[in-house]
Amino acid sequence: MASDSPENKARSADIAAYILIALATFLVFSGSLRNGFLTWDDDVNFLTSAGAVIHLAAITNAAGSFDNQAQVELVNYKGT
Repeated sequence: MASDSPENKARSADIAAYILIALATFLVFSGSLRNGFLTWDDDVNFLTSAGAVIHLAAITNAAGSFDNQAQVELVNYKGT
């Protein structure tokens, strides 16, 4: 049956992952939405109303991180 192919199962898993990420993001930012504001530039008010911070843009190449330490620090540490 075509619907049980590995490609369709993989695509369904990808879609489920995207939905889960969107839901988690909404839950994190819902505190700011309830307060009636969502100001990206105002980190004090924005972060005090957030229950958590999810950093989805990390550089994960541990072996290669020694060659570009400044970029890894900028993205993984300061970017959060």
